[in-house]
Amino acid sequence: MTRPLRGTLPRMLFAALGLGLLVGCAGRRPPAPAAAGPTVRKIQFEGNGGLFSSRSDFSLRGGMEQSQNPALVGLIRPRRRRVFLDMDALALDAWRLEVWYAHHGYFDAQVSSWDIQRVRKKRKFLFWDLPEAVRVVGHVDEGRPYTVASLSWEGVKPLGGPAAARLRNDADLAEGDVFTLAALTATQDLTLSFLQDQSYAYAEVVPKVDVFPRRGGTVDVVLDVTLGPACTFGEVTVSGLKDVPERLVRAELPIQPVAQGDKPQPFSSSTLSSTRRRLFGLGVFSVVNVVPELQDAPAPEEDGPLDPLADVVRAPGPPTGPTSVVPVRISLSESAFRQMRLGGGVQLEGGLQEGHVSADFSHSNLFGRLINLNWNNRVGYAIWLSQADLLSTGLSQLPDTRGPVVDSQVLLAFPHFPGRSWRLTTDIRYELGVEQGYRFSSPSTSPTLQWRATDRISVELGYQLRFFDYIDLQLEESDFGRTPLGLDFSDPYLLSYLRQKLTYSSRDDLLFPRRGLYAEYELAEAGGPVGGQFNFLRLTADQRAYIPIIRIGGWRPSGALAFRVGGGGILPYGDEARARVPYAERLYLGGASDVRGWQSNRLGPYICNPESGVSCASSSGQVRPTVAGPTGTTATYADVIPIGGLVSLFGSVELRLYTALDLGFAIFTDAGMVWEQVEDAIPPLVLPSTGAGLRYRMPFGVIRLDVARRMTQPDIFVGEPLWNVHFGLSEAY
Repeated sequence: MTRPLRGTLPRMLFAALGLGLLVGCAGRRPPAPAAAGPTVRKIQFEGNGGLFSSRSDFSLRGGMEQSQNPALVGLIRPRRRRVFLDMDALALDAWRLEVWYAHHGYFDAQVSSWDIQRVRKKRKFLFWDLPEAVRVVGHVDEGRPYTVASLSWEGVKPLGGPAAARLRNDADLAEGDVFTLAALTATQDLTLSFLQDQSYAYAEVVPKVDVFPRRGGTVDVVLDVTLGPACTFGEVTVSGLKDVPERLVRAELPIQPVAQGDKPQPFSSSTLSSTRRRLFGLGVFSVVNVVPELQDAPAPEEDGPLDPLADVVRAPGPPTGPTSVVPVRISLSESAFRQMRLGGGVQLEGGLQEGHVSADFSHSNLFGRLINLNWNNRVGYAIWLSQADLLSTGLSQLPDTRGPVVDSQVLLAFPHFPGRSWRLTTDIRYELGVEQGYRFSSPSTSPTLQWRATDRISVELGYQLRFFDYIDLQLEESDFGRTPLGLDFSDPYLLSYLRQKLTYSSRDDLLFPRRGLYAEYELAEAGGPVGGQFNFLRLTADQRAYIPIIRIGGWRPSGALAFRVGGGGILPYGDEARARVPYAERLYLGGASDVRGWQSNRLGPYICNPESGVSCASSSGQVRPTVAGPTGTTATYADVIPIGGLVSLFGSVELRLYTALDLGFAIFTDAGMVWEQVEDAIPPLVLPSTGAGLRYRMPFGVIRLDVARRMTQPDIFVGEPLWNVHFGLSEAY
């Protein structure tokens, strides 16, 4: 009986195709040399540190010339990437590893022997001749680690005692630590940067290390400092400009030409760093190089008048004298001025479920005058849906708070208007959004004049005009009026206010701050001479501090201890008809940026959705529920609608630590509360939360994932989840 060939031919073709691909992947490679020897399957060590120590197998292999075969080398192009055993290189690797150990504080370390273990005999596999494979095992006697007995700086006495104390406090190397060359180099660089920031552009730092095996295995480190002359900035040259006017670039520089009779500007490495940041901040340059031209003193001419000191040997070096002038060369490369970005995203936080697409256009040099234009557009659809709804009612009974979302914003920035250190921005925006319990439509405009008084201090004067219209409001005006909060409500309304903001920042880095202070204070005056339907004063404050973490025991992470305290208050004034605060302008807390134990805007006063069958309101730390209907009902997460308050206070402490691979973690404690009135905040009821998170540091910022738990469960928040998860693309603060 003949079997049908149905399915046989396709299988044969597939097998032939697979065999052809296998042969093609192998390619035509020349055979391995006869004297190549065996391949190295694995290199490992005995007697060294563990997997997570600085002396792991992975770390030691990085100090060797002999390497091992990559993983899966036998399956992916097996003859292309093989690594063969080189006994000559392996013999030298013993010396290299001993030097590597000395650089990490183990001056007595020895690599006693290499053990070559065969793991595969030479054999054939299909089309290939597989060579012998071996495992290399190195036997290490590490000895004791040498510690730093003394650390001192010589030549810094002219700077005074505080300078030496600052260097000792910030140094990566410290007395009692295991000596490492990396920590010594980092301390040397830190010292040089500090001296150059004190106007000593020609400063030199030479480390001296004395090792004492018979003194308990200790090391004395001396950093020999040569200050050189105190320097000032000289002429600044700018090159690489094509379409950007040079006068506008020079107006942005913190290094300004010195008028006749004025005191020269002291040389400072931080000023050079500020110059780079400002030029990059213009958004028109892809490359910014700011280089101080440190030159040796000119050699004496052979011909000329006799010099009575001609027989004195002069070593080449910086110009002699009490001060030296250092010219600065700035090299720029202009980037593309016009950019178009298309994208999309999903936002899932609390009850908000949103999907959107975006289209943004920017021009960083409009009309050739560094005028910056940004037109940002986001269109999508949003639904307010709580976790309880998803688990119980299903998707067929979603709340009615849903609809399209639109956010279109045009931002124009005019630099150097009306003069240097000034900037005028105007913001025209339209929003169509969805919030819990209502949808809204809101066009607005906000011109702002900014003055940068110094590199650390800036002042803003602005005006806000906003029209707000509620759409599909689930709560009737009578529902608001019946609440004990006496919530002010107008639909629609016109808001008009002036605002002033003072900002101070001494942070060492905007994206990854480790040191410094940040403070922001803003005052807004609504109504009065600027009109609108509301009269109120609003004051908010936000203060932050960062302390660097240099070491934790023997570990030297890159991190900081961050502190934050903030809050605000709103005071209505004038006649009763206008002494009100609109719903959207109240103070809110909760979310990924402040008190992470709560979801966005959920910490503070609230009312309940009348459609839920529960009427309730929170105020003064108490809950006053009114049950509607024949059966008892308890307010749940889905019933609560946050309404904000007139007083807020929050604080945070966070420890951030990063490894050399830019991976990090954080532990934090946040606390805060929003109250309806000032009298409700006495005595203050501040609710804490604590948590931890993972970090991954990228060039544009930090990818952050935080998990937080509320530490208290007062009756007014019994419906809120105890655990919350937050995702962000920057640090919380």
